[in-house]
Amino acid sequence: MSTRSSSERGLALVCGAIALAAHACGPRTEDPEVHAVRTAVIRYNQRLVEAYRTRRPDLLDGIASPTEIARTSRLITGLVARAQYMEARQDELRFGKVRVSGPLADADTEERWAYEHRALSRPDERAPPKEATYRLKYRLKRQGGGWIVDEVLELGAGTSSGGGG
Repeated sequence: MSTRSSSERGLALVCGAIALAAHACGPRTEDPEVHAVRTAVIRYNQRLVEAYRTRRPDLLDGIASPTEIARTSRLITGLVARAQYMEARQDELRFGKVRVSGPLADADTEERWAYEHRALSRPDERAPPKEATYRLKYRLKRQGGGWIVDEVLELGAGTSSGGGG
């Protein structure tokens, strides 16, 4: 029978403490519903960029409510009436609070975007992009097995800079 020396026991205790600390400080598993809400917001923004670029609000079908699709359609129609369309790029998306309550959810974000309004007749002619920062609240609702964006609200005045448009 072997006996551990006090230095071996000390080493075992230190190693155990390090393993416990590493486990406690390791990545935390996000609530699956919160993760699903965040993913829905990201997907919405990806499709929104494409909807504005192609002037096709129907690209939001399945990820946004009819009310939100109609709002986007009105904005696209306004641009087309001025013989323009929008190219946009989301440069940063930071989530704040995400709250899930049954079939409803809210997600607060801070987002930085670059965008430009281009002439329909000269799509290759570029202007310096404008930049804007927004604080937004996404209201989502459960539909089928997932989440759709029902409404997007501006929480505070955004900041913008740059020329073009």
